[in-house]
Amino acid sequence: MSTAIVRPMKRPGTGRLGTPVELDTNFFPASLPSGLVISQYAVSIYRQPKQGSSSAEMENVASTQPVVWNKAIFRAFLRRNQRALGRTLAYDGRSICFASKEVSRDCLAVKFPLTVDRDGNEARQKPGETAKIEQVAVEIKHANYLKFDDVLSGRVGDSLFNQYLTAVDVVISASHMTSHVQVGRSFYNASGAKPLGRYSVTASAWRGFYQSARLSPSGLLINLDESYTAFWNRGGEPLINLVRDANNGRDLNPKDPRAVRSITSTLKGLKVRAVHTGITYRVFGFSSKGAGQITFEVDGERKTIADYFHSAYGIRLRHPNLPCIKTQPKKETYLPMELLEVSEKQRLMGKLSEDQTRSIVKIASTRPSNRRTAAVNTMKQLNHSNDPVCKDFGIQVKPKMIGVRARVLQTPFIRYTDKVVKPERGAWKAPRDRCHQPGNLFSWAVINTSDLRERDLAHFLKELCTRAASAGINIPNQKPKIVQMRRNSRVDSEMRTLKHDFDTIESLRVKGARLQLIVVIFDRRDTDMYNSVKRTGDIELGVPSQVLLKKNLISDRGLSMFCDNVLLKMNAKIGGGNFKALRYQDKGSVKRNHMTDPTFINYPHIVLGADVTHPMAGDSNPSVAALVGSRDSYMGQFSGAIRNQTGRKEVITELGDMFKEVYSRWYAGFGKRFPAAAIIMFRDGVSEGQFEEVMQIEVAAIRNACLQISSSWKPKITYIIVTKRHHARFFPRSQSSGDRSGNIDPGTVVDTGVVSSQFYDFYLNSHAGIIGTNKPAKYTVLVDENNTPVDALQGYIFRLAHCFQRCSRSVSMVNSAYYAHLLAFRGRAYHKDNSDSGSVSSSHSIVPSAPKFHRYVENILFFL
Repeated sequence: MSTAIVRPMKRPGTGRLGTPVELDTNFFPASLPSGLVISQYAVSIYRQPKQGSSSAEMENVASTQPVVWNKAIFRAFLRRNQRALGRTLAYDGRSICFASKEVSRDCLAVKFPLTVDRDGNEARQKPGETAKIEQVAVEIKHANYLKFDDVLSGRVGDSLFNQYLTAVDVVISASHMTSHVQVGRSFYNASGAKPLGRYSVTASAWRGFYQSARLSPSGLLINLDESYTAFWNRGGEPLINLVRDANNGRDLNPKDPRAVRSITSTLKGLKVRAVHTGITYRVFGFSSKGAGQITFEVDGERKTIADYFHSAYGIRLRHPNLPCIKTQPKKETYLPMELLEVSEKQRLMGKLSEDQTRSIVKIASTRPSNRRTAAVNTMKQLNHSNDPVCKDFGIQVKPKMIGVRARVLQTPFIRYTDKVVKPERGAWKAPRDRCHQPGNLFSWAVINTSDLRERDLAHFLKELCTRAASAGINIPNQKPKIVQMRRNSRVDSEMRTLKHDFDTIESLRVKGARLQLIVVIFDRRDTDMYNSVKRTGDIELGVPSQVLLKKNLISDRGLSMFCDNVLLKMNAKIGGGNFKALRYQDKGSVKRNHMTDPTFINYPHIVLGADVTHPMAGDSNPSVAALVGSRDSYMGQFSGAIRNQTGRKEVITELGDMFKEVYSRWYAGFGKRFPAAAIIMFRDGVSEGQFEEVMQIEVAAIRNACLQISSSWKPKITYIIVTKRHHARFFPRSQSSGDRSGNIDPGTVVDTGVVSSQFYDFYLNSHAGIIGTNKPAKYTVLVDENNTPVDALQGYIFRLAHCFQRCSRSVSMVNSAYYAHLLAFRGRAYHKDNSDSGSVSSSHSIVPSAPKFHRYVENILFFL
């Protein structure tokens, strides 16, 4: 029983505290003609049903086929029927198109036939050709009139608001559909592509741009930002080269299951073209044998794939021992990879290698001044005001960034044991004896899976213990038990043995303490081994683990700093606290233009963070929902809960039970056992189109959980969406007004000019720039029953960004949302690897239950 929320709250006003500053931003002013009415049409694309279907009629497949296929067909439809239609149509690639005026009524509800190839391009069967063609049909029906004077004046309800902005997005994007590849709202082409990693054949980073229409209190704006993503390299490249390069320069051995699984995960879904027929296929996996060993029956005779191609096509395979490509997800149909080439303009959908990830991060990390120039130049090149489609709709865009008024908030002070420091430019130097709440590490052990020499390991451990003493962390046993893992042993087995030894051999324990921490040293990053360590420690043994790489332990240069960073994690994992950000009023009386604190911090309150991480395409694992809850008043320690749920579902379905789990730990931590008077929820990972749905369900779930705990308990809820996946960027007007990297200062808040006209939101840049251009977090307040003043809420969030226990820097978003993000990804480590499965999780799949954390770790930041 809960009270439904009618709609998100309205903006209560803007903040006033902080140092005023003028910024430029990558939003460009746009205008629409007065009285503009856009006609919206429903688009259907019909094709013949698949073989075996009971239906003989053509099926509408516009909502299920790839956007690139739909758009190719729609372009062919326009070329054939533009004169009859009488208007320019802008198509979204799915089921909607727009026209500035009504199209001819004679063209409505009529199926226009087309003959196309597999890529959707208009085609005609030629004698001797074997490339597959098919019959399709396009139909449009009138759906709606969009009166833009209504949306600009605020007369359109929230449910229709996004339809208007979608129409503008589709129109301003229509002209560059043929010259660019669309990925979401970003557009890319191969001009200036840069190779990713050591193997330039495999993939490259394509530069593009993101553009989206936004409606602010000041009018219509176009947000444009530089963007990069990975594409498979130039079309026509032999697939055999791509596979070899993706396999670190080696031919793929069908008897190496680990390599086959890895390459399958990387290439699944890749579109390839058969050079001997011109037919296109997708990669769904690899055979376990070579083309010279796989046999099948042809005309009553069994032949190998290699023999078949020699007899049927006169092709003698050069690599009959290489595995073949599986071209259907559920049937054993194979083609030799040497007869296939990579189709053009394909985005790399699989997981990037470490080398590729480093490369694309470096390429995309452009300095603020360069990013600003790129956005302005791109907008000039797009030239929307003279674009034929935009001119037909009367849309004009000025290629000049708008300016916004911002404020730089007061920086909170950081307290250690008995010292207080003030951050400078988002970072601070910790004093000696620095831990606010140092832990006691009595019993610990090291598993060395690498070839790190004994003397190098001893040197590292000595430095680690020395730095721990400086930090005030108590490590009585400075010579922990060391296990050198044997060649054929498993790290999880070694962890179990260690736990058993500490449980049974009294001499291994200091002051009788159980095994508190296992340090594991890897030669290199190994996801499978890392996941095994975390599953075994977090779930089975109840022993936190700290994974380190050998390369970071063998050099004196920077070793002390590395040890300091490791100790921040270790101290948190054994239940300690590294520092706390002081409340603003703790530094003296509140003065004019000084930050204030929300009133709810004077009462018992719990801060939550929530996130959902989803499986990659082709991975049949479920999504993982994570919730964290504070356990102390200074937001140092958090506990967490995870649940598995249907893949791709964003709403947290078991939030009520998860809340009761973390709240019980919060309640047990307070001796006087007062119930929380306020619940402050920071929700990560929700797109704007899902705000209301997620808010309605999740806030109701928390309220119902409170009533289940106590029928009289009705705490005040504040529910805030944290967004990092946006493209708003802010630039200092002058070099003197930014930090050393050219970015805006930590604490810069923007709540005017480019904010939403629909929601109560603001941008807060809470971290210092290091490389590239900072991306501030956007906070959207959907519910605030605590009636928190704008200045107090913004200052509170900025302070929480200084409470992240893993580094002595402020971070890019509030700490609880950051912790939830980390915990959700930790939940993925508990899954088995299903990336080579042919199925994808769906609403009809049985979702396995998430494992429960061991009771020894459930109250601490073991996932840090």
